[in-house]
Amino acid sequence: MLGLRSFSWSINWELLFSQLWQAAILGVIFAALYGIMSAVRKKLITRKELGLTLPKWSDIGFGLLGTIVYFIASVLLVALARVVLTFVNWDETQDVGLPNMLFGANLLIAFFFICVVTPIMEELIFRGLIFGRLRAKLGFILSATITSLIFALAHGQWNVAIDVFALSMVACGFREITGNINAGIIMHMAKNTLAFYLLFVA
Repeated sequence: MLGLRSFSWSINWELLFSQLWQAAILGVIFAALYGIMSAVRKKLITRKELGLTLPKWSDIGFGLLGTIVYFIASVLLVALARVVLTFVNWDETQDVGLPNMLFGANLLIAFFFICVVTPIMEELIFRGLIFGRLRAKLGFILSATITSLIFALAHGQWNVAIDVFALSMVACGFREITGNINAGIIMHMAKNTLAFYLLFVA
């Protein structure tokens, strides 16, 4: 049985700094967008407008329900895209800039940034700022579609883009229903945790 003594506490500092750097980039993007959007409207965007509220038990339920809806939507969308987009390599794995093998403390570091920090920051940027400001001007479908297309393009790879487009559309839907981004964060964490498990643990 593995215990704390057999756990490797050796830290790959290059890995840690690269993850801190990526988190910092997301922070800078959020701050820049927040500043620009606030300047354009000549008024600071409030926490409520960002969808930042204290989580409630119902948010967990919505997040779990959203995860199921997202997985179904993703499977259907990818199946359709496979028929139409025949030039795409659908078996290509997502490049997250990490070594293929991670162990001990380095596995925990990577998990924390990929499955906790990134979902929170990306939901703040995309479903908080971008969708929130678009929704103040446009209808839900158009706002959600534009937000989801930007989110998909930001991920680069076709096969990943189709999947995260579905995630974003569902997350936008639950932001519309609940008025906050908590369900989207839970969904995003669940999606990244599954991907993390398949890439680095299984």
